[in-house]
Amino acid sequence: MKDKFKLFLLILAVSEVLLITKYRSYFGEFLSPFVLLFLSLSIGIVPLVFYKKFEAKKTFNENRNQFLFFALLAGFGFFKTNSLCREIFNNYPITVQMSDIIPQIQKFVERAEHLWYPYKTISFPTYDLFPTYLPLHWAPFIIADKLHFDYRYLANGIMYVSLIFLFYQIIKSNAISFFEKLILIVLPLVGIYTFINFDNISVGVSVEQMIMGYYIFLSTVLVTQKNIYFRSAAVLLCLLSRFSFLFWVPLFLYSVYIFEGKKTLTKAVLFLMSGVLILYIIPFVLKDPSVFLKSQASYMIGTLGEWNRNPSPHLHNGLGLSNYFLDFLHGDNTHKIHLLQFTLISFSILTMLGLAFYLKKNKQKLDSRIFNVASLKIMLTVFYAFVQIPYSYLFFVPMGFSFVVLFAAFNKNYAARNS
Repeated sequence: MKDKFKLFLLILAVSEVLLITKYRSYFGEFLSPFVLLFLSLSIGIVPLVFYKKFEAKKTFNENRNQFLFFALLAGFGFFKTNSLCREIFNNYPITVQMSDIIPQIQKFVERAEHLWYPYKTISFPTYDLFPTYLPLHWAPFIIADKLHFDYRYLANGIMYVSLIFLFYQIIKSNAISFFEKLILIVLPLVGIYTFINFDNISVGVSVEQMIMGYYIFLSTVLVTQKNIYFRSAAVLLCLLSRFSFLFWVPLFLYSVYIFEGKKTLTKAVLFLMSGVLILYIIPFVLKDPSVFLKSQASYMIGTLGEWNRNPSPHLHNGLGLSNYFLDFLHGDNTHKIHLLQFTLISFSILTMLGLAFYLKKNKQKLDSRIFNVASLKIMLTVFYAFVQIPYSYLFFVPMGFSFVVLFAAFNKNYAARNS
C-alpha cells in the first residue's frame, strides 16, 4: 500500500515542478494557481494523513560504490547547473535598472563593512527605497564581497551545500532502495535545472538559490536530526531570512512540546529568542524600533507600483491568487492589497491552528519528523498562494522543499497507516 503513496507523491512533485516551470499557466492564468495550490497542498497532506508514527532504525549504507556513483551523478548535475548559471549571469549584469534585489543587498553589505547602520533609505538613480531584507538574507554576502566574486555564485554555493547534505542523508540510508535513491537525487537536480533554464531572469537578478538552500537544509535537519539545538539553529536560519516563515514557528514549538516535553521546548525557545535578540533586535531594532514597520511600508509602495502596471506580468503568471483580487474586486488598488494582506494573514493563522488541532488529536499516531516537514510544506503553500506579488523566483523555495518531503516519505521506516 505504501508504494502507492510513494508513486502518488512522486507524481505530485513532478507535476508541481512542471506547473512552476514549463507548463506555467497551462490551465490559464486564473485556474492554474488553484491547480498548483491543490498539488502543493497534497504533497504536505498525504504524508501527514497516511503515515504513522515509527521507530527509526540506525541503518547505514556502507556500499562505497553507491556513494561514488551518486557523488559523480550529483557532481555532474552541479556542473551542468553551474554552467547554465554562468551563461545566465553573463547575460544579466547586476544593475538597478534590471532589478533592485542584488543592488539592495550590495548596499546592506557596504554599510555593514563600514559599520554603518544598514536599515536606512537607499537612494537609487530614479527612486528611493527603504531596505526590507532580514539579516540572514544579506549578511552572508559580506563573504562574497570580501573575496570579490559575484553574489549569485555564493547563493549557488549555499544551495549546493544544502543539496549535498540532503543527498548524503539519502545515500547513507539502508531504508531506501537504490532505485528510490536514484529518483530522490535525480528529481532535485533535474527540477532545479529545469527551473533555472525556464526562468533565466529569476536566477539572473535574484539570490533565491540561497533561500531555497536554507529551506532544504532546514527540512533535511528536521527529518534526520534529533539535537534540539541543531534543529533550532536551522529554524533560526530561515526565520531571519524571510518573513514568510514566521507563521510556522509557533507550530514547530508546539510540536516540540507535544513530542518532547517542556524541557526541550524551553531549550528551543531560549535558543531562538537568543538568536533573534543577538542577530536582529539588539544590533538593528533597538537602534530604530520602527524598522519593521518601515520595511512593510516600503514593501507596500513597491507592491502598489506593480499592481498599478497594466497589465502586470507578475500578477498574471499562473502562480498566485493575487490576480483575483486585482481583477475582480471593487475599489482602488490600495484597498485590494489590504484585503489580500488580511486574507493571507487570516488563512495562515487558520492553517496554523488547524494543523495544531490535528496534531493534538493525532499525536499518538503522528511522527514528529513527518509532521514538521509536511506542516511546513502546507504553511508555505498557503502563504505563497496569497503573496502580494507572486514573483516566479519565490516559488523556487516551496518547489525545493517538496524534494525533502519525498525523502521522508520514501524512507522504509515510515510505514503507511493502513499498510
